[in-house]
Amino acid sequence: MPLFVANWIPQSLLLIIMIIENEREKAYLNELYDLMPARMQSIYLDAVVEFDQRTDRKPLSKEDIIRIVCEVMEIHPDLISLKTRKREIVVCRQMVYHVLSMYFDYSLAFIGRLFKQDHATVIHAKKTIRNLLFSDREILKRYETIKKMIYE
Repeated sequence: MPLFVANWIPQSLLLIIMIIENEREKAYLNELYDLMPARMQSIYLDAVVEFDQRTDRKPLSKEDIIRIVCEVMEIHPDLISLKTRKREIVVCRQMVYHVLSMYFDYSLAFIGRLFKQDHATVIHAKKTIRNLLFSDREILKRYETIKKMIYE
């Protein structure tokens, strides 16, 4: 197996485990970890340690998160509260919901109330962003940039 694949698999597994919320799916992925060769498990554990070191974050407000996401997504912050179906604005709004739920551990209902939306809208937004992270490289790059800006 090429070295880059051997390094990529465990790091990808860590990302997937962090994103997935369903406990049954997490248990399945943890079983996959148990089946990995010892070398891959050590790479995975290195990735976990690296992630834990990055979680020492500076305190940010909701407004800071919104500003960072809008800056990276190249959308003016006032536009995300508009009722519009323009894709770039919708994806930015969904990214804000996703990042707020990941960063602050707010309830879905609370995030929805911040933007005068239902909690189901926030659930849909999180699922949409999760799917886009696996299918759209541009969104993934922007998400990585947002994470860097938040955790630096």
